Amino acid sequence: MNYTRFRADVNRNFFENKLNFAAGYVNTWKDYMRRSHATHQELNSNNFLRNKLWMQFSYNLSDQTQMGLGGSAEYVHTKSDTLTDNQMVYSFNATAFHRFSRKNWARINYWCNIDYPDLEQSSSYGSFVDSLNWVGGNPLLHSSVSHNVRLWIDLWSCFNVQTGYIYSPNRFCYLAEEREGALSNGGYGKYVAQTTVNSSYKEWWTSMSFTKRFLKDFLFKADVKYRRIHTNYHQFKNTGEDLSGTTSLRYFNEKHQLTVAFSYESENEFLVLPQKKSASNNDYSTLSLNKSFFNQKLNIGMNYFLPICFSSGRDWEKENSSILNHSIYIDQYKRNRNRLDFTIVYRFQGGKSVRQYNRDTSNEK
Repeated sequence: MNYTRFRADVNRNFFENKLNFAAGYVNTWKDYMRRSHATHQELNSNNFLRNKLWMQFSYNLSDQTQMGLGGSAEYVHTKSDTLTDNQMVYSFNATAFHRFSRKNWARINYWCNIDYPDLEQSSSYGSFVDSLNWVGGNPLLHSSVSHNVRLWIDLWSCFNVQTGYIYSPNRFCYLAEEREGALSNGGYGKYVAQTTVNSSYKEWWTSMSFTKRFLKDFLFKADVKYRRIHTNYHQFKNTGEDLSGTTSLRYFNEKHQLTVAFSYESENEFLVLPQKKSASNNDYSTLSLNKSFFNQKLNIGMNYFLPICFSSGRDWEKENSSILNHSIYIDQYKRNRNRLDFTIVYRFQGGKSVRQYNRDTSNEK
């Protein structure tokens, strides 16, 4: 493989450091060849070229209000023996923050994430994992751009509300379909082929968190989160909703370096793909005890999973397509009930660190 990478950045402050401007250019070039692992025969040659230009602005309107704006544009060129693809990918981000008082503030963010297909996902070659199942890539995959919007509101330093939306029109996922041709055993017939495709993904979520300290040594915390997900690829689509939450009560005695905590966690989480849906429907009740000795050098901990469950206590996965249907169930409650974990940690002190941090290059040496 031949590989080169060039990067140039500039960063400058204006107006008594109220305005910050940053920009950069990145060039990446790869030229590589794929060979058969069995025969070392050349399969194909590939070329990848990426040029990216980005800019970022941030401005402090006042001590209570800050704003930021940025974006990038990149040209991606991929070429193999038989295929050539050119893409222009754009990305933007924006943020605004305002502090209403010492204990109350709000923030809203928008940003894009870009994921690129790897060699396995974009290869035009595949292989049989068994006599009737074939797995391969898709050389025509587009880069996956994910748009994210999030709103934070924090009140009285104890109550936090967040909500957000995620949209990805080209998210990578596997698609199973029926094909007919030569099999790995030398015969001819039908088989299941799984290839990577660009699917559509949408997610809306919201969460609330409450944290309160009382009677000096007690801390109560509660969190809850709701999500709604939709994904599709042509006629294949799935929708899922989940609700999860955690609550805990902790007691810490500073004099004796002792921590006692009880927590309850409920999760009903979904993973949704165009042809597959999996979920975890579990809840856990745990009792924890931690004690430190010898000026916190030695820490001994215990975590006990109580035999209490108010949900099904199962993880499950279902896949439905025109060629493949299967279901898997795992009883997590039976795995974890009456489970007891012990931890012992000892911290050695002394010696001198030889590591230094170079602020200019951000490299540790």
